[in-house]
Amino acid sequence: MRVRSLWRAITSGLLFGSLGILANASLTGGEPSLSPRQLTSLRLESPLREPGWAGDNVDSWWTRDKRLHLAISAGMVGFSFHLLHHRWHCEVEESRRLAISVTALVGAIKEVSDKRKTPPTSSFKDLVADGVGILLGIFLFTR
Repeated sequence: MRVRSLWRAITSGLLFGSLGILANASLTGGEPSLSPRQLTSLRLESPLREPGWAGDNVDSWWTRDKRLHLAISAGMVGFSFHLLHHRWHCEVEESRRLAISVTALVGAIKEVSDKRKTPPTSSFKDLVADGVGILLGIFLFTR
């Protein structure tokens, strides 16, 4: 029963976040406001920057941005769970569900805001990294 409720909370959070991103893409036409040539001219080259930051055309699974999504999502789950359960004395299952939901919602809102940037930097891989971070946070901080 525990696994089912956790799975339901994670999938509903990611589903609603994905629906928000799709709705935003359909409202804006799903097209970037700049042409591909303009997007590449905006790219700043620096030996100190790692690919995968805003403005880069590289969207690899192993960029620093994805690692940050994973770590921040895991930390948010842990912090939210600790705050709800240990400080506000909510039940364990309720605290876990709320921590997962809040973290998934924040991740989805961030991706919607990334979609509105010029150039758009939203990515499905960021949402996947958020989901993996949520799972990591569940197993590290809520057991």
